Amino acid sequence: MILASLMFAGMGAFIKLATPDASLSQIVVFRGLPSLILLGAWIALTRRTLFNHNAHLHARRNGFGMFAMWCGFYATQHLPLATATTLNYTSPLFIALILVLFMGRHTRKMEWLAIALGFTGVLLVLRPTLNSDQLHDALMGLLAGMTSAGAYLQIKALGAQGEPEWRTVFFFSFSASASGILACLVLGNRIFPTDPHSLMLLALIGLTGVGGQLAMTRAFSRGSTWMSASLQYSTVVFSAIIGELVWKDPLDPWSVAGMALIVGCGTLSSWVTARRGRSGMESAAPS
Repeated sequence: MILASLMFAGMGAFIKLATPDASLSQIVVFRGLPSLILLGAWIALTRRTLFNHNAHLHARRNGFGMFAMWCGFYATQHLPLATATTLNYTSPLFIALILVLFMGRHTRKMEWLAIALGFTGVLLVLRPTLNSDQLHDALMGLLAGMTSAGAYLQIKALGAQGEPEWRTVFFFSFSASASGILACLVLGNRIFPTDPHSLMLLALIGLTGVGGQLAMTRAFSRGSTWMSASLQYSTVVFSAIIGELVWKDPLDPWSVAGMALIVGCGTLSSWVTARRGRSGMESAAPS
């Protein structure tokens, strides 16, 4: 998961670097295209099959994931890198809410406290934008975090069905490329930029994206959900470092406090969710 976090932080940096010369639809195309080509060639050479019985889970995963990706990339283009990344990574807080509100899970006071403090952190991160023209951008980042929660739950469901991570990433990459190409055609944008520098940055977005996606999918589907969800917050740290080094992004004390609350409470929510899952399996196991 650390590798995935580093890759995703790098991808966010390349998105910001490419933004002056590349459209959002072009960025989405290249987010999926390199992995689509590489995985497609590997699938053909190894004679793997794309047919499976989990099409409904892939459809839900891609639906949530695509919406989250468009919103998250938009926020990354317009907000400081660390702020956008933090809002994108509010998904564990929303996962906790989904489990409580829609799946009927009984919740302890400590869990409600973690959720409340986590969303207090969201308000602190949003505070500098509430009276500025960046509020819309910040809300897009928060929406990305909310819909990412649905995508992560579907990734876990696919892993439980024994679905290999390469197939999950391939279908997502195909969906990303297709949606980006469609948007380019509708908006009249070029699919491939003519500037070599822009083309290089877009290719790097795709390569870091596929590396991060493969590592993240494997971590969530095969490893500990809590550990994966906790370690993914290292992306916030990597993004803050990159933002400071490259763009000199300012982080006021309130924003830092908000990020700390989100990271801490998101980690706690992930730990409680994983602990409940293990307890449920233990209680269901034959003695």
